[in-house]
Amino acid sequence: MPLTAEQVAANTARLEKCQAAVTAARAQRVIYSTKNMPSYIEVGPAFYELPVGEKQAVADLVNCVAVGGDNTCHVTYGLLDYRTGKAVAYYVNDGVLDLQ
Repeated sequence: MPLTAEQVAANTARLEKCQAAVTAARAQRVIYSTKNMPSYIEVGPAFYELPVGEKQAVADLVNCVAVGGDNTCHVTYGLLDYRTGKAVAYYVNDGVLDLQ
C-alpha cells in the first residue's frame, strides 16, 4: 500500500532528526563510521561508556536512517569495533540490540 502524503512527511521529518542525531553521535565518537551502512557500522570509543539503554538508542537512530525514517521497518546490521573490526553487537530485524 502506498504511503499517504502525511506519512511521507512524517518519515522525512523523522529521517532528518535521526540524521542529525547520528551526526552528533559521530562528533561524540560514539559512532566511528556509517559508510558501510546498512550492512554494518563501526562504533567508536565512547560507545563502550554508554549504558545499555543508550546503546539501544544509538542503534535505533542508525536503523531510522537506514530505513529512511520509516518507524515500522527494521534492518539487521552489525556494530563493529572501529579498531578490530570484530562484532560487538547486532541490531536484529525486530529492533533489538544483541550485545556480544
